[in-house]
Amino acid sequence: MLLEKRKMIEEELKDFFLASEERETFLNYFLHFFVKPRMRNIKDLKIERNNEEVLVGLKYLLINVATEIEINMQFSITNKFRYRVSGIAPSRYFEKLKRELYALIYNYRFTRGKRSLYLSLFEGSKSSPETSKPPGSYGMYSKNLVGIYMTIFGLFFFLFYLLGFYALVALLLIQFFLFYSSDKSLFNLSTWKVTQENKRLWILKIAVPMEKFRDFYQQNFPKLKTLKEEIINRVYTPKGEISKEDVSEIIKEKEINLYGGEVEVKPINILDVVKGVSSKLKVKTPKIGLINTPLPNAAATGPSQHKSTIVITTGLLSFSDEEELENIVAHELGHIKNKDPLSLLLLSLFVESLRLIVFFTYFSIIAFMYFFLGVTLVYFFAKIFEIRADLEAIKHLKQPKTFANILRKIMFRTGFPYRKSFLAWFNWDPHPPIYFRIKMMEEFARKKEIEEKNSTIQAFKELFKGFFADLFDKTF
Repeated sequence: MLLEKRKMIEEELKDFFLASEERETFLNYFLHFFVKPRMRNIKDLKIERNNEEVLVGLKYLLINVATEIEINMQFSITNKFRYRVSGIAPSRYFEKLKRELYALIYNYRFTRGKRSLYLSLFEGSKSSPETSKPPGSYGMYSKNLVGIYMTIFGLFFFLFYLLGFYALVALLLIQFFLFYSSDKSLFNLSTWKVTQENKRLWILKIAVPMEKFRDFYQQNFPKLKTLKEEIINRVYTPKGEISKEDVSEIIKEKEINLYGGEVEVKPINILDVVKGVSSKLKVKTPKIGLINTPLPNAAATGPSQHKSTIVITTGLLSFSDEEELENIVAHELGHIKNKDPLSLLLLSLFVESLRLIVFFTYFSIIAFMYFFLGVTLVYFFAKIFEIRADLEAIKHLKQPKTFANILRKIMFRTGFPYRKSFLAWFNWDPHPPIYFRIKMMEEFARKKEIEEKNSTIQAFKELFKGFFADLFDKTF
């Protein structure tokens, strides 16, 4: 067995607050999502209550040929959350446990122990079902763009087989054409097109206690399928507006059991938000599209400020407030303002052109090594462009705390934990690690200003600072 010395970690989450009436709700949430999955290895579970706090104590025991874990956990739930963990376990287990506790607590912070069903209704359009994958998705709304790059790489080989050296010319022409029309392509992939006449979106949120959500969904599924159409036909069409009261009345008539949950209706004027941010960044308002999918994301592209498109998913709109949405839009418009799509295209073309020369000269393992190095280089520079777009948002909106908050929400919606690793800076993902971006925002919130007037220089500084911090820092 791999035995390790006794270790203890103790912490109070200072930015997490609970009202006294929330303690039992949070306790049920904590027991359901943290304790219940570990019950097979838990001994001596104790729960004590008094007027000021709830105490949870347990012993976790796991022994096998590879490792030995024997730790005691104490949790204190007052208006804050404190925990103390001590015992024998590999160091990586303590790190993993800490990440899981952070994920659990901050997920409760954003959800208040409820799981929500979202329905989106856009002005002037027919009902459109929510999908887990955007229509016509080629990877641009997902975590990375490896699929797109591999497609281009495969196309190159096909053209190389047919045209030989002229494949380079053909590939350059194809990519320039795709880039020039990228704004139209992205706009046409949208579920809904935002115009002066049709610019409002309503997000219907049905929030149900997490432990009851499965029962809620299974029992009410047939009724939920027709709920959207009824809201459009009975509320939006005659009134031109959608209110919480009208939706609640339809839900009551359909006898949809909310299991103690609640209904919210959030109207969003997308056009006004994008126009306002465009004015602050001094760029022309781009074409605006909406993708009806729960995936939280946004994208912007186009050959110039005068020929650009921004697309936002309803998944992102569902949990962001207006200021958070403005920061996301400012980030995307920062890409357009700095001509990041063009810069990335030119860098990619340079790498691909050089690759062709390498393939002609060394059609061997060296050529394939160059391919992986070339792709890594492209994504490394893409991370610099992402940081620069973050800096543009900070510079013009001056709300780094708000930006950090929406990044946290995205982090917990797209999966946790995010373990620090310098290798994350070399993966095929155009975005730098999200924990780095949150930390950068928090640092700028304390500094009150950006050191460099040139955002490109500042982006390089921040990237290397984050990389070396991850290289030498082994803590969570």
